[in-house]
Amino acid sequence: MSHPFYKNVLKLAKEVYAKESKSKLVAPFASDPLIDKPNEIESLEPFITGGLGNFPYYWQDPRNNLFNIDTYNWISANVKAGAYPIEQASGSSFTNLSIDALGAVSYSISTADEHALTADSLKIFNAQSTLLTAWENAFGNIPPGTPTQPPIDIIIILIANTWASPATNFEEMLNAAVLNDLLNEVPPSGTAVMPVLANYINVINASISLQNASPSQTGYLNAALKALQFPSLANGGLETNDREILPAYEVTTPLLDILEGLKDTANDFTLNLKITGGEDAEIHVGLPGGESFHTDVDSFLAMPTASGQNVFKSILENHADPIEVELAFSGLTMVYFGPVPFKKSSSEYWFWKEPLIGAVQNGKEDITGFKFAPTPSIDFSKQGPYGFLTAVAISNLPNIYIKLPASKNKSTTNFFQKITGEIKLMGNSMKGEVSPISIQQKTKTKEVDQSLALLLSPAIESTPGIDSRAWVHGVLVDYPVAVAEDPDGVLS
Repeated sequence: MSHPFYKNVLKLAKEVYAKESKSKLVAPFASDPLIDKPNEIESLEPFITGGLGNFPYYWQDPRNNLFNIDTYNWISANVKAGAYPIEQASGSSFTNLSIDALGAVSYSISTADEHALTADSLKIFNAQSTLLTAWENAFGNIPPGTPTQPPIDIIIILIANTWASPATNFEEMLNAAVLNDLLNEVPPSGTAVMPVLANYINVINASISLQNASPSQTGYLNAALKALQFPSLANGGLETNDREILPAYEVTTPLLDILEGLKDTANDFTLNLKITGGEDAEIHVGLPGGESFHTDVDSFLAMPTASGQNVFKSILENHADPIEVELAFSGLTMVYFGPVPFKKSSSEYWFWKEPLIGAVQNGKEDITGFKFAPTPSIDFSKQGPYGFLTAVAISNLPNIYIKLPASKNKSTTNFFQKITGEIKLMGNSMKGEVSPISIQQKTKTKEVDQSLALLLSPAIESTPGIDSRAWVHGVLVDYPVAVAEDPDGVLS
């Protein structure tokens, strides 16, 4: 079940996207063809920030244009198994899981296809013998072979070089739609050889895909695994700003779009909470729409002093009335990222899910295709850890307004002066790495009485940098192999 706090924050964020879906919020996504963004906003899942902290959105180091290692570590984390709201796993990464998974895959030929290959080999031998006989009948002799070239190879090379203008090769003969068009200078004596040559080519073509399947697929597997285990610039590895070469990830949202999105304070929303104290430092947090949850004071809002006390707890103890807390978020924007797909043509990059899907689907069946040998101890379902984030809905860290009745706030100012440690909201740091938090007091007039609004405001960075962080409201998740275990979506 989703935590009410994260569900409500995400609900408000989605409402902002719905309101702005036909205007500026969609614009930054228009150049990215990977995902239909507006349609996927409703697929955002609630998210709890863990040990990796808030999202390090400044993904490109301006000093050298290299990828920010903090961003890399954040986006390459795998998800925590069975967690909802979504959490990132601690102490592991999706690339390490993929090494274990892809390293256990092999490509094999079924017993039936092995028999077919044996039969095809006999057919090819007979067709080759028939071609040699036809050549001898047409030209009087069969050219003698050499230690490196049998007679059949010498005949094929001779045909390719002298029966076509321009000269051709055997691969083009195999792929020719009309062989007579390719071999456009057949000598009169070769006319009788042509149908026999065509049959020989047809027999080879009927078998060649099966013959090549195992070595080619094995070669692709080895290349993708090498890019995972031994990334280099040559196989598509990504250089980060700490000068490491790592398996390639990419952020498809331009950094400029992220910065502009966070500056746009029009894309904002507010979550209003009502806090009442409870026993043993437990509080009751009321949410819009009647939902609520219980938690301890430190887990909700930690405002530590030098002695380790929580100022917010002291405020609650000195105010019997419910306290209103307003969380004001601004600069809502989306960021998309993910692993770079394996490129067969150049053996670059690494993310290749098809072998894993095939291995899960094929199981131990005697069929040609990808299989596990041995089966890795990885849960590939949507309840397991083999998943990764593909997008985040982020904003600036929120302004926190703590509203107190004026008649009860005599000691509150003194409390706030004692804050010396890192302020955390629902476990999330309110310290924007390079932005100290500011504390302000504002008096607001109500109908009957005055109230004091104490504002905890993370300073907006005039010049964001690689240490900058953003609050995460929701995420998109991909479980790339789960479709193999649950093709009908029954488990989702």
